[in-house]
Amino acid sequence: MRLIRALDFLFFCRPLLLIPVWTVFLFLYDISFPEISLLGVHFVGGELSTFQLVNLVFLSGLVAAGYIINQIYDRDGDKINGKLGFLEPPVSLSVTGAWVLYVVLAVGALSFASSHVSLLAPYGAALLAGVLYSAPFVRGKDRPWAGLLLNAVPYSVIVWWAVVAEDRGALEVFKDVGAEEMFVLISLALAFAGIYLITTVPDHLGDKESGKRTVAVSYGGKAALRGALGALVGAGVFGALAESPALYLTALLAVVLVIFALRSGDSSHVLLAAKAPILVLSGFECYAHPMYGVFLLALLVLTRVYYKRRFGIVYPQLA
Repeated sequence: MRLIRALDFLFFCRPLLLIPVWTVFLFLYDISFPEISLLGVHFVGGELSTFQLVNLVFLSGLVAAGYIINQIYDRDGDKINGKLGFLEPPVSLSVTGAWVLYVVLAVGALSFASSHVSLLAPYGAALLAGVLYSAPFVRGKDRPWAGLLLNAVPYSVIVWWAVVAEDRGALEVFKDVGAEEMFVLISLALAFAGIYLITTVPDHLGDKESGKRTVAVSYGGKAALRGALGALVGAGVFGALAESPALYLTALLAVVLVIFALRSGDSSHVLLAAKAPILVLSGFECYAHPMYGVFLLALLVLTRVYYKRRFGIVYPQLA
């Protein structure tokens, strides 16, 4: 029983939704620190970069904290859309317990950053993004353009900021961005903007009923998919300018899947278009770092077992 409760808190943090953070972090680290990489573990200047591994752990904690407050404030909408909630039976975590976990993750990350002051700015930005996305006084997730920006920027610019801040300085990083690096960041931001637009489509009826104004609610599902198509084409163009096959090939696949979803109108095709791009980009990173692939495989197996035993469902699924 203790193990199950521990796993409840683990999966309440939505570890599968952290895969984009991990993949983008590794991808950007490869670009910023290309010295040596062996079996997925980076060495910089001949020494194991333990700092960056710890950095990734605490950054992941901040993103997970954002997912926690999202679930706290989005309980009603999740019920309408038929989503599983960890604050409801059979798990029934308490709201108080959820807030305690949020505070632990946030304070832990900021405590680490206090000994690496260059990280305070990107960590603070990550924490603020999570609050702005879900907190009642802003509720960016319920507004079309705020929701778009709060998905596009954190998964690209803020992750990159956390990767390079210790090496370049918290604010100096923005004074010394090369053209190739800028193209990569624009490509990633457009890609995540496109993915976000796609994800607003399957839930738009429930979102409308609960009073949300996502892009799909405000402009319609097809308009959201067309916007995603434009963003993903842009991601491919900037990926090509950055001469990054991982970016432009991933974007190309995403464009094909969105076109297919637009023509078919099938919700499973929409879900596939939303999920496939990050899986493909993660595949590139798993090839470059085999131990990352082993870790993801283990996480997927654990997730399948947990959701089957806890909820009686098969999760995750590709579509």
